[in-house]
Amino acid sequence: MDPLHDELTALHRAAADDPTLREPLQRVEAGLQQARLAAETARRTRGAFLANMSHELRTPLNAILGFSQLLRQDRKLAPEQLTHVEIIHRSGEQLLTLINDVVELSRQDVDESRAGANFDLLQLVDDLEDMLYLRAERRGLRLRVVRDPGLPRHCRADGPKLRQLFLLLLGNAIKFARPGELGLHLTCELDAHDPRRATLRCQLRLPGLERADLEAFVRSTGGPRDAGPSLAQELAGALGGEIEVGAGELRIDLPVAIVAPADLPDPARERPIVGLAPGQPSYRILVAEDRWQSRQLLVHMLARVGFDVREASNGAEALEIWQHWRPHLIWMDMRMPEVTGLEATLRIKRSPGGKQTVVIALTASAFEEDPATARAAGCDDFVRKPIRMPEVFAKLREHLGVVYRHEDTTTTAATPSLTDTTLAGLPRPWLGALHSACVQADLDEILGLVAQIRSDAPDTAAALDELARSFNFEHITSLTRSALAGGPA
Repeated sequence: MDPLHDELTALHRAAADDPTLREPLQRVEAGLQQARLAAETARRTRGAFLANMSHELRTPLNAILGFSQLLRQDRKLAPEQLTHVEIIHRSGEQLLTLINDVVELSRQDVDESRAGANFDLLQLVDDLEDMLYLRAERRGLRLRVVRDPGLPRHCRADGPKLRQLFLLLLGNAIKFARPGELGLHLTCELDAHDPRRATLRCQLRLPGLERADLEAFVRSTGGPRDAGPSLAQELAGALGGEIEVGAGELRIDLPVAIVAPADLPDPARERPIVGLAPGQPSYRILVAEDRWQSRQLLVHMLARVGFDVREASNGAEALEIWQHWRPHLIWMDMRMPEVTGLEATLRIKRSPGGKQTVVIALTASAFEEDPATARAAGCDDFVRKPIRMPEVFAKLREHLGVVYRHEDTTTTAATPSLTDTTLAGLPRPWLGALHSACVQADLDEILGLVAQIRSDAPDTAAALDELARSFNFEHITSLTRSALAGGPA
């Protein structure tokens, strides 16, 4: 029972027998009502703050993670440079995870679906070690994480909550443990009756803390000297486990589900995309985004594959471009000046022919109500920033039926035949522009020119595209030179 409810019930009973208590009781209830209103106002203010803060933090991360994705596929980078790019990308992913965790911990509602989500256990542990080892060294501690050889890589559980639990316990351990070795030992024991289920055993060794200190450590949020609520026990309980205190160590047994390889995404879908398969229309894609970095990320990502891309910096520009260009698909940021993405989408979808244009909403907010808002405005789909290249291309495949060429298929396939006779049938002004772009080694200009002939000469466009992306500009200039010399004056 609620103690406050019991107290009010007792006061009501007393006031029924003693009229002099009725006025004080009314004042108490009025004060409670004011407190409830103040709490509700604070909750709404916190929600608005978190929404804005999440957007502001995730927007620059969108550029960091997005361009690092592009650089990871750049075969011109030296191995050392690729290593640096990987570090940048992984650090950005870690920061994004922490931002998401803060937002989730601060929300009133709990997303129960996370309990059944797949997560990479080994990556989670590696991230924890990367984030905490320097802090441990500054406190005279050596963080040692031991992974049992039988530890599964992919599990199904509430990964964010597990990360929060480890961060809380390891963070407190670094703060209060004595100098020495701070150890986290992880093992996994399969269920004897169901091999798809297992118990994740976590053993945390804390040098210099006595059993009494450890018991207080578990009960608190800030370590042995804090008598606050047991957030660690709450997190462990929410994961289906309980923290046990031993001699100089903490133990936690957590139930997890083992993810079979067949349940993981098809690795073939992760192959780098190098272009569009021949025989397709020239897809017109509009990127409506007010942040220059985010806009350039999508524009570059799509143009390099072969899409015909235009850009708008606000909803008004998006409307104007849609009216005269009629793109097949619009990537629409929801927060833009002048005319918002929501308003622009509503106007497009209510206009004649607007329903034929696919609109995919983009947002940097982490809140779950945003997809419903976007769909109510007429958006066909929703993508949350930071955007991932595989997700972008998958959405284009889903909504437009786009077929891609992948890196390993193009390396083994024969280059489509291309001769100066083939090129001679193309317009001379276009040939001249292509020749000039190849002489200047302007890849973006070359790909833009190739996109212009894709619908009329798909095989020729595919061959030129492959030569250009292989930086074989000399071959193209030789063909264009011959075609221009042999053509009509």
